[in-house]
Amino acid sequence: RHRRENQLARLIARKHPNLGDRLLGVVELQEQSESNETLSPRLRAAAMEAVAAETARRKLDDSLPVSRHRRWSLAVIALFLLAGTALTLVPDAGLNSLKRWLLPLSATPRYTFTVLDHVPNELAVAQGEAFEIELVLAEKSEWQPESGMARYNRQDPVTAALDGRSYRFEFPGQQDPGNIRLEIGDARHSIRIIPSLPPTIDRSIADIELPGYLQLPNRSEDLPSGMVTAVEGSKVRLTVEASRKLAGGRFGPITPADVPAAETLVDAAEMSLRDQQASTPWIDVGAESLRVPMQWKDDIGLEGSKTFAIRIEALKDEAPVCYFDGLAGQRAILPEETIDFEVLASDDFGLKEYGIVWEGQL
Repeated sequence: RHRRENQLARLIARKHPNLGDRLLGVVELQEQSESNETLSPRLRAAAMEAVAAETARRKLDDSLPVSRHRRWSLAVIALFLLAGTALTLVPDAGLNSLKRWLLPLSATPRYTFTVLDHVPNELAVAQGEAFEIELVLAEKSEWQPESGMARYNRQDPVTAALDGRSYRFEFPGQQDPGNIRLEIGDARHSIRIIPSLPPTIDRSIADIELPGYLQLPNRSEDLPSGMVTAVEGSKVRLTVEASRKLAGGRFGPITPADVPAAETLVDAAEMSLRDQQASTPWIDVGAESLRVPMQWKDDIGLEGSKTFAIRIEALKDEAPVCYFDGLAGQRAILPEETIDFEVLASDDFGLKEYGIVWEGQL
């Protein structure tokens, strides 16, 4: 800051009032522009010389403003030493802080010594049912706190102890949406909780492929009772239609329906998905009735009933029945006579053809 003469005089007057006033008078005197008749140039010069001589005998360093350059320099050096030490001891935290300082508008997350794996921003839970959230420490987590705390809205906080590398928080059933605030070590997270009704099965369908020898077309039928009947040698494909779009579905393991704790006939496997429907592959029907359990998950992550199962009732293909009506076991007639009778036949899957064979006896 460059000061003018009058400003310098006022600055000196703060420490040396008398000298400062005289200096200010001299500054004002040199700026006067009167003629020689009204003001003697020699007298003005003498006054200025007298003040200059007195000023020369003084040390005016103490009149200067207090310099803070050295203080600020020391503060900056100390700050750089502190930052350098932190960068050396905890390089990840130091680099994170440096990046956030250089790029304040970037989306760089805050560095924490406690790091959790895959913390969701939003989670759907079954409405009115108790639920739990399991959080796992990441491999790179430098701090592994013995416990953590979570709080749903303004309800009482829930704590969970470290078990291996995970924390399991248990919450009571909720009706209204809310937020869970997690505090584990220096990690802070917020999870949006959305209570929703679990997905239900609105419709069950069975596609039946009959054995080839029957020469009958495939058929499809609804299963309001959760059971389908199929003849031995058939193939059945089961389809369920849920109340919401599905994100996953499994069936099995398939076991005999009437044998408690029976061995597994078909291992559990994934179902094919199409919007709200999930279908099993073709299932071979043998001599035993089958129990096919199913599980499903909707697109918001909720699971359906874990006890849902469809029964496939296996039937034997009974032999056709044929008999005569209106004809006794033995009857004598004349050569010119005729007789009338009916041939009746039935089968559980229909008849292709039937007739009679006439054989004469001598």
